[in-house]
Amino acid sequence: MWTKPQYARIPEKWYAKGRYISIDEKGVWTYTYKSRISISYPNGEEIKLEIQGNNEVLTEARLQDFENTIRVQLPQQYRDFLLKYNGGYPKPYYYTISEERGIGMVNIFYGIGELYDNLDKKIEIFDEIMDLGFIPIADDSGGNQVCLGLTEKHFGNVYFWIHDEDPEDMSNMYFLAKDFEEFLEKLYDEIEK
Repeated sequence: MWTKPQYARIPEKWYAKGRYISIDEKGVWTYTYKSRISISYPNGEEIKLEIQGNNEVLTEARLQDFENTIRVQLPQQYRDFLLKYNGGYPKPYYYTISEERGIGMVNIFYGIGELYDNLDKKIEIFDEIMDLGFIPIADDSGGNQVCLGLTEKHFGNVYFWIHDEDPEDMSNMYFLAKDFEEFLEKLYDEIEK
């Protein structure tokens, strides 16, 4: 579908508000707000990204304290996500890892503060990810991690890390997206058969 979906917003008005539109290889139009929320129109029908959960509100000061504690500067797109949602359960939640590995599923995005899925605790548990220059930001139902690059070479890139393989290099990591926003855009609702 290379023409505007019937119920989609008018592109000129969308762009005028500083938002953007992408069209993937299947012709699915995705409209993205400044707040990083995306709306996709496969077959002309709207699918919105939702983040569910009742995590405590994260302040800029608390986020800066967290960055100072772990001695890193988080990518801005991920910072914006934390300030807006502070983790939670996404819908849609499927993503493609690779042709070889198949499909993954985000169980939960970690948050900061007094939470069960606390980013501080996950960093302690998965310290080997930090040693490679990444931070765990989400998991799947099997305990594998979605990670965000923090070093210059991989800054902002999103990877999938397989927890039960323990190489000294990155051979158990799979590139997912160039940045956090692109990763969110790649989430989809149903596994195609």
